[in-house]
Amino acid sequence: KRLELRDDNLMKMVREIQEAKRTIVSAQEEIAAAKKKSWWKFW
Repeated sequence: KRLELRDDNLMKMVREIQEAKRTIVSAQEEIAAAKKKSWWKFW
C-alpha cells in the first residue's frame, strides 16, 4: 500500500510538471506573437 501511495504522488507530480510545461510553452508562444506584432509597428 505504501508503494501505491508513492506511485500516486509521483503521477500527481508528473501531471503538474506537464501542465506547468504546457503553460510555459503557451506563454512563450504568446510572447513570440506579441513580439512579431510590435515588430510590424516599427515599419
